[in-house]
Amino acid sequence: MPDGHMDAIEPFDYDALRPFSVAYMPGYIANRYDEDCETCKARAERRMEESTISALRETVVDEYDDATVESKQLDYTWEDSDYALFPVWMLSTSWNGKSYLFAMNGQTGRLVGELPCSKPKLAIASVLFFMIGFILSQILFMGEYAFDPDYLTFDIEGILINIIAPLIIVIIGDVLLVGQLKTANEATCADEYCGELDLTEKHDTFSHTETTVVMKDDKDD
Repeated sequence: MPDGHMDAIEPFDYDALRPFSVAYMPGYIANRYDEDCETCKARAERRMEESTISALRETVVDEYDDATVESKQLDYTWEDSDYALFPVWMLSTSWNGKSYLFAMNGQTGRLVGELPCSKPKLAIASVLFFMIGFILSQILFMGEYAFDPDYLTFDIEGILINIIAPLIIVIIGDVLLVGQLKTANEATCADEYCGELDLTEKHDTFSHTETTVVMKDDKDD
């Protein structure tokens, strides 16, 4: 099973785990894992690291305009590892000669996968994006001469304004549309499993301070 599909249907409710019983298996198909815990540790640590940084960042968003991570050191302590079966429904189908794989979380019903893209509809959307891009480029770059046929040239500057700029809008729009059809993406964090981070002690250490002095002229004109 691709990691992106498994990550995208998270989270699972670990509190609902029960001791394994063969009675769960009749009538169902379950494959043995193909990646052991040692293989998955690096990806798990990467997700924990991103979640930790994200949780720390959330503690300062209300107090500062911006926060930058300049250095970090995270230590991991691994204890016992347990294997568990999770309820996952898999669906593989084909359309126009291409296979599509879907996965559903058996606890929450969350469904992910890659939906087929209609080329005619994408072409229509591309035309609309080009028209929107052309209008925007005319307004932004031509100003009062926008849509004036006398200024509709195809020199280097005209090609940039009338063709290249709208095409950039088309590419961005198409990428966003096609991206929405792909919901099975490998996770980079594990925020769903993290509770709220409560810092019992907060203090700021300033590397330097700046003082601005404004001189006012009180003399009457």
